[in-house]
Amino acid sequence: MKPFVKARISGFECLISQPEVRFDLRVLLVLHRRGTSPEYLREITGVFGDRYLQVLPCAPHRHPAGFEWFGDGPSSSAQMADSTLKLVGLLARLQSELSIGSQQVGVLGFSQGGVMAMEVGLAVPAALAITVCIGGKLTPMSERAPQLLGRARGRRFFLVHTVLDEVVPYELSREALVVLREHGAHVQLSAHPKRSIASPRAIGDPRDGAGIFGECQRIAQA
Repeated sequence: MKPFVKARISGFECLISQPEVRFDLRVLLVLHRRGTSPEYLREITGVFGDRYLQVLPCAPHRHPAGFEWFGDGPSSSAQMADSTLKLVGLLARLQSELSIGSQQVGVLGFSQGGVMAMEVGLAVPAALAITVCIGGKLTPMSERAPQLLGRARGRRFFLVHTVLDEVVPYELSREALVVLREHGAHVQLSAHPKRSIASPRAIGDPRDGAGIFGECQRIAQA
């Protein structure tokens, strides 16, 4: 497992990997699912290689089982917008301090973290290298600022979903594929025959190059 250090950056408590490769450094922002913490995704991070500085921020809102990026109820949209703004600020600070451009940055999210990854991938002022959404969805157009989808043009998204997911239906990734392509994004969707994505291990061994994580690795390094 990669060595990590804890740090507070732009208001987030983060786990940060220590990359062995210092040249051609890239940043990968990894967002955990609802009701967990950054530790939840720590076990899969090695698949992306040593040239990535991996930043795993903790969601800002408390949840009975851990933390969440946004909750339910009337404050949900405001909390999502606030988390998105703060994550965009986190990326801006990392880019500034490391003197890297947006094409050296990727964001990957898992379940609710996947929802946030999509929001960040659209909200950042310049296109990222890749936005990866595992078991998430695209926020409905009725709940978002319409101008954000205009930023999708030319941006790269990789969607991963299990076809029998009982929590976040696979059809929502199909809908995201259609909407993003209609707005000019470059989108790939990978479907997998699992019932749900309850944990990183539920969708395959990170060391398995033929599984989801192998696909994410190839996409991220393209």
